[in-house]
Formats: sequence, C-alpha cells, structure tokens
Amino acid sequence: MGKVNATGAAARLQSSYAGIKLAILCGICGGVPSPGTKDKLFLGDVVISKSVLQCDLGRKYTDKFVLKDTIEESLGRPSWEVRTLIAFLETRLGRSRLQHRASRVLEQVQQMAHKECQDLYKRPDAADDRLKAGLDRDRIAKEHGLVAFEMEGAGIWDEFPCIVVKSVCDYADSHKNKTWQDFAAAAAASMTKALLEQYRLTDSPSAARTWSITYAFWLRHEHPDLSVFWVLASNADRFSQSYSRIAQECNVPGHNDPWADVLGLVKTWLEGQDCGRWLMVIDNADDAQLFFPPPSENSSNLKGGLGRYVPECAHGCVLITTRNKQVASKIVRGKSLIEIGEMSESEAQRLIHQILDDEDEVSAEELATLSSQLEHLPLALAQAAAFVQENSIPVSKYLELLEEGDDSLVDQLSEPFETVGRDSETPHAVTATWVISFNQIQRQDALASDILSFASLLDRQAVPEKFIVDFCNKRSGEGVSTSKVTKALGTLKAFSFISEAKDRTIDMHRLVQLVTREWLENHDRLAQYVDQALEVLSRAYPHGVHENRHLCRDCLPHADALLRIKATDFQESNICRPKLLHCIGAYLTYVGRWKDAEQSASESLKLLKGGFGNHHPYTLSSINSLAMTYWNQGRWAEAEELLVNELEIEKMMLGEEHPDTLVTMHNLASTYQGQGRLKEAEELQVIVLETRRRVFGEEHHRSVGGGRRATVEGDRDRKEGARRGASQYARQYEQPGTHMERPRTTGRRLDADGGLRTPQAETPWFEPSRDDFHHL
Repeated sequence: MGKVNATGAAARLQSSYAGIKLAILCGICGGVPSPGTKDKLFLGDVVISKSVLQCDLGRKYTDKFVLKDTIEESLGRPSWEVRTLIAFLETRLGRSRLQHRASRVLEQVQQMAHKECQDLYKRPDAADDRLKAGLDRDRIAKEHGLVAFEMEGAGIWDEFPCIVVKSVCDYADSHKNKTWQDFAAAAAASMTKALLEQYRLTDSPSAARTWSITYAFWLRHEHPDLSVFWVLASNADRFSQSYSRIAQECNVPGHNDPWADVLGLVKTWLEGQDCGRWLMVIDNADDAQLFFPPPSENSSNLKGGLGRYVPECAHGCVLITTRNKQVASKIVRGKSLIEIGEMSESEAQRLIHQILDDEDEVSAEELATLSSQLEHLPLALAQAAAFVQENSIPVSKYLELLEEGDDSLVDQLSEPFETVGRDSETPHAVTATWVISFNQIQRQDALASDILSFASLLDRQAVPEKFIVDFCNKRSGEGVSTSKVTKALGTLKAFSFISEAKDRTIDMHRLVQLVTREWLENHDRLAQYVDQALEVLSRAYPHGVHENRHLCRDCLPHADALLRIKATDFQESNICRPKLLHCIGAYLTYVGRWKDAEQSASESLKLLKGGFGNHHPYTLSSINSLAMTYWNQGRWAEAEELLVNELEIEKMMLGEEHPDTLVTMHNLASTYQGQGRLKEAEELQVIVLETRRRVFGEEHHRSVGGGRRATVEGDRDRKEGARRGASQYARQYEQPGTHMERPRTTGRRLDADGGLRTPQAETPWFEPSRDDFHHL
C-alpha cells in the first residue's frame, strides 16, 4: 500500500469521522531475526509499535544514504493513552494476558493447536520500498534500534493517535515468499482484537488516578467476581479510614471490636483464600515516612509504618499511585514501575477542546501558546478553560490576563510548592490561573470564595456538605438558604476549584489547597478562617462513644488537618480548640490509640489551664480524660497523681456527694486496684457505693453500677455480694432509657492477690466523668 496511500486514506477517514481518537494499523511486516534484544524474532511473532522511523526520508550521497532524524523531521511520540497502554503491556502481567487472549482469538481462526506467539514492543521502520538485502536490513536496524520493517506506518503516525500492530511474515531479505503471510495476518488480527479489549480511552490525560480508575473499571468488567478496593493514602487517618470501610463493607471478622487492630485484620483477611481475588488501589502514597518511618519516629500504634499493612498474596494485586518514586520502589519491591510523563502539546490542546467544545473558534496557535505558558499542567489548563467558558471570552483575552497578572503575587503564592517535589515552573502555572479565577469569584460570589477558603483548611478529600452549610450559617449569623450554598458550590465547580462526589462530599486538588492557604496567610486572614473552622468542627465532632464511632472516624482527618495549622493570634480563652481536642481524644481512647489520645488530651488540658484556670469544670473534665489515657496504658502513678489533684479540687468546689466527685473517687479506686493496692481500693469503693445509694437511691443505675465495680472484696461473702451486684447491674443495663454505656476494659484482670483472673471475674474499670464539653 505504501505510506502515500496510507496518508490519503487517513485524511479521508479524518474528514468523514472527525471524532476518531485511535487508529490501529494492522498487517504484516518483515522482521529482523536478531534485533539486538533478549528476544529473537521468529515468523508469526507480533510487533507492537512504541515509535516509528521513516527510513526512506533522507539525503542520497554518492556512497551512502543519510536519514533525516532531527526533531523537526522525525515522527512524533504516541499519545498519552497509547503510551500508558504500552507501558502496561510491557509488564509481565500485561504481556501474559495479552498473549493469552490473542492466542485464544487465533485458535478460533485456526481451529487447531499452536504455540503461543511472541509480542514485542519496539520500533518498526516504515518505507515505500521493500527491503530485500539482508546486509542493509541489519545495518539500518543496528543504527536505529529497529526490530521490523513495514510500509504504511509513517503515513498515518502523525495523523491520529496510532498503534502499529504487525506480524512477521518474512525477514526483509532476498528470501521473501508468501508462505507465512496468511498466518502472520491472522496473528496480527488476533493481537489487534486482544489489544482493543485492553484499551480504554480516558478524558483526563497525564493523571495517574485516571489511569488507575480506568484500569479498575476494565478489570471489573473483565472479571466480575474480582473485588476492587480503593485506599486513600495521603495521611495515616485516611489510610485507616479506608481500611475501616473495607472491614465494614466486607464484614471482616472482628472489626466491630473497639480494641481490634483493623489494619491488621483487613490485611490478614485479604491474604486469606476466603476473600477471593482482589485489586487494591493505594492512591496518593506520596509520604515516604508515612509508609517507612525512621525507627526513632515510630508511633506506638503504627510502629513500622503503613507499609507493613499492604497485603501480599498470590490471589491479589496492589496498584499504587504516587508522586514519590522512592515510595513506589519500596512498596513494589523490585516490580516494574509505570511512569506517567507530562502532557504533550497535542494532549494539552485536546484537553482544552474537551472543556471548551468549540474547536472551530480557537486557533491552534492560541492553544499552543496557552498550553506552553501553563507548562502543559492539566489542573492549570482546566482552570484556564473553565474561566474562558464561564466568561464567554476568547482564549486570546485570557492570554492577555495572564500577561497582565501580578507577578509578585504569583511568586508569593508559589512558595509552598517548594515542598511538594515539583519543578520550578509548575507553581507559577497553577497560581497564575488561580489568581485570575479567584479574583473574579470574590467580585461575583463572595460566599463561594469564603467556602473555598474554609474548605482549604480541612483535609482536601471528602469534606462533608454539613461542614459547608454550618460554616455558611456561622458566617452570616443567620440561616443561609440551600439554594445559595448550592449556587456557591456550583461556581467553585465551574472554575475547577473543587469536585463533588456521589455522596455529596467535596474534593479539592492539593495544589488548589496549597495556593488558597498561602493566599489567606499573605492577606492576614488565615487566623480568622481557622477560628471559624474550629467552631464549626468543635460543634460537629461528636463525643467518642460507640454510637458515634463512624461519624468520629469520618471527621478525624479534617480535624487533624485543621489542628495542624498554627494560627499566630490564637486566643487561649477560645474553647473551640480544646473542645475539639477533647472529643478527638475520647474517640482515640475508644479505638485504643492510647498514645495519640494522650497527646490530644494533654494538649487540651494545657490550653484549658492557660485559658480557664485549674478549677474550671472544663479543666477538670480534661484532667479525667488524660488520666484515663494513662490508666489504659498501665501508667498507674501518673494517673493517680492527676486523679488525687482532681479529687481535692472537686471536693472543695463541688462537695463530696457531687456525681463528678464520686466518679473521680471511683477512678482513683480503680487505679489503686490496678496497682494491686486492694485494701485502699476497697475502702474508697465502699465510700462511693454507700454515697451513691444514699444520694441516688438503691435502684438508680449509678448505685447499682457502683455495687458492681466494688470488686476488691477478699472473702466469699463479699464475692457473692459482688456477683449479685453484677447481675443487678446487668438487669439495669437492659432496661430501656437508662442511657448507660457498656463498660470497657483493657484486659488487665487482677484477683485479690494481684494475680491474673479469669475473663468472668470482675475487673477494675475507669468511669468517664460528666462530659461538660458535650453540653456546650
């Protein structure tokens, strides 16, 4: 056919079918028997193109022919989708699946047994003249790294995104014959069909997440019995949250136990044969220390990092998206990496066309200029195109806005990008488009700009809509209509600042978040929005009890992100920060993260002492929470010191019969019991029990519960009384309306002599005090 005819055919196709996104050139070719690779090339093997060289384009001299191979004269590289597909097919898994599927298709053609054909991902040559000299073949192949010769590829390579799939029918020398042409044609056609089953066109080039989503959907389509799990790994809380959802959705045995190591349970369950085949996508695994921390930085609950919770087994696969190549190399342990490069100019222009949907009105020169100025960065291009579309302005006008932009402001807002591992021009591209769009939003929809400022202080993924509504109500001082909030969110989505998930939560690109925070800080508005966000979250974050565990888990990443921001003019008298820390500590205590709970409770107590003094009810409640974290870790002396001081203050401020005073006395008795000081524990518990019965009555749950907890009696009669008390307490617990929380223990079980007791024996228990914060 030749490349001239191929070019003509491609041009006619393009005029008739303007929406063509991929062309596959399928046919036969001449192979290089020893192409200088580890694979020999045999008749019937299939070559899939990574690039194409036009070997008849050059200059003829008296003694030689010199190819033109400069950048301007060479054929372009494949599109992003094609490069991504070829990169996957070069992996052992991708090649194996493609070979297997192509062989099955070929069997249908042949209706006979045959050996699996080989497929190579290399560089074929394209020329109009047939090559029939073996010496010339080997020389050209060696000079340019070729594995095959064919005649049409150069004609269509730059017309469409293209893949050349050709099967070897001869060795491009003087021994040509047509014996193998039929088989080679069938082999190439079979490989093409198998290749099409692998190919999925995506709308967002140069995005690892898009590639992984595409692959996950393709895998589910091909293997309906296979499970796909998506794990967010931007921080430890997101990782834990994703594993908790897996445990909940798949009903992993033991996940409802509040003391269970859910990460370990999920890993063990996935590695077991009963769960079936699965794919896990670990998204945004960029932090090396999160997965592989130095020994000195290991925390008690995540010792060894998150890397040890990545499952490994024969019936499951893990796909990781990351900007950190070191993290990827450590997790995959020598397996192949698929590196996604930056967008090409043609890909960038196609992305803009997809958003603008007006290809005829935008010149290629303007698109090339815009793409070049924005460094071919998808986020910046999407924001620019969104602005153009929203304001119905030509691209040339937007280019003028970029030229008129405040360079000093762009430089200032670009500073935070120095820590995210990107090249020097990327921050300027993102910031320039952000400034243009944000300035217009401020003028036209102040509520939208405020929402963006507020949301940038939280975790950038899965921001609940309730947080947004509560913030809007707080901002206005009165109720804001749902339509106004919806309109403001629509504005932010239209300018590509945020995206909305199916569950009505809001996601924000990490670069948008960084620029927005930097803008707030440069304009001295960060502290203002931090205070408002603290108030919203401190009211929204529930107390850490069993009924609220899922809501606490979902709110935790946002609370952590907010608390990590250091506002310079924070007021110690502000109750919102210590209240939020207190609620977080209660939840972390519930799930058994003692060290993290201790840190939250300790910081809350420090703020309360500085802002409200040692005798305030908030401070006393926080002391009790910190003592509980010590108690759960078996740090009896530290718990005792706090409780003794708290008890003295409560006796003085509240009196000896106040419920909070009695709770502290009970907790101190439990601390004595944990230390083996049973006589002191018994004496204190008897006082608590008698006082509660006198103040509340015999049938009140505090009196009955206190009888159960006075469990340090030494003789049989007292033990029998304790058992009767336990039964009475159980009946009281079953009565509706008592609102009693089931006691939780840490598993430390002591008998009267300080030895281990059976699980049925009574145990010391730390009773939560009245939560003054919960009633704010």
